[in-house]
Amino acid sequence: MHDVLIVGAGPAGLSAALALRQAGAGVTVLEQHPSPPPRVCGAFINPEGASHLEALGLMDRLSDVGAVPVTEARVTWPNGGDAVVPLVRGNRAGLAVPRPTLERVMADAVAAAGGTVRWGARVRDAARSGNDWSVELVSGVTPRTLSAPWLVVADGRFSSLSGRHVLRSRAGWFGWNVSYVGVGQPPGALSLHFCRDGYVGLLTFGDGVTNVCGLARFGLSGPIRWEEVLASALREQKGLAYLMRSATRVDGSAVSARCRSRARCGKDRARCWRVTRRRWVTPTWERESAGRLAPVPRSRRRSRAAARARPPTRSSRVTTASGGTDITQGCGSAPP
Repeated sequence: MHDVLIVGAGPAGLSAALALRQAGAGVTVLEQHPSPPPRVCGAFINPEGASHLEALGLMDRLSDVGAVPVTEARVTWPNGGDAVVPLVRGNRAGLAVPRPTLERVMADAVAAAGGTVRWGARVRDAARSGNDWSVELVSGVTPRTLSAPWLVVADGRFSSLSGRHVLRSRAGWFGWNVSYVGVGQPPGALSLHFCRDGYVGLLTFGDGVTNVCGLARFGLSGPIRWEEVLASALREQKGLAYLMRSATRVDGSAVSARCRSRARCGKDRARCWRVTRRRWVTPTWERESAGRLAPVPRSRRRSRAAARARPPTRSSRVTTASGGTDITQGCGSAPP
């Protein structure tokens, strides 16, 4: 029996599901992804968040998968200044744990408590029907409807169910993260390195892998590569350059995921994310003969854009693909 339907299997939705299940409610969580996806995030949980996880009884599970405490953050500026910020509230420190790992642990706890987590169930609409909420979802190729007295919408800031009006500004923030080994800081260390237009953060997990993330502001000049942002920060920040002097990247891209545009091209592409109030824009990528992904030069991007703008003729083989957004995020360029 569904007492509560929860849309979204992120930390918010799963923590709500676990607390409700512990209170005796029958819960079903609906998540459009088939498994916890990679996220553009720093993977740091502050002391307040860690205390909530402890209240839900998750700290032992997280310790078993390698989560480590974070007691302080080192902050540096381009002029050479630095500071150490304590990250302990009461007797609770912060926490370093990869986001997919956190979500897997929380989903397993919900299932162990008797709740249900349905992966690959995309919610298309929700409406009030008498005393219940009726949710229309697609799981596989078959649409179906579920009903429950209570509905929790926890599918993120790009939610299509929240009713918020979201602007589509082209300017905004460019965010990324990538994993490295060999960074010169121990497990549980967090450092933030500010530069002129943003920052680069380093958080080292219990297994020695460091999440290197960044956020930078840019305008209307178009998508930029995360490598350029990191290289610029390394030139400005001597402390960051020292920590990264022996580092080696261990994953293939800033974020590895499938294209989520409505075109549903199905191609795996390295993704650099430009975060605006609504859009997460992906630059155009192509596959080299050696099998690795490389960005398409700007001149070729312009020629492709011009080709897509021309009306197709009988002899042409121009194909177009929608670049619209789905429930969570969109792809701003057509598949190459």
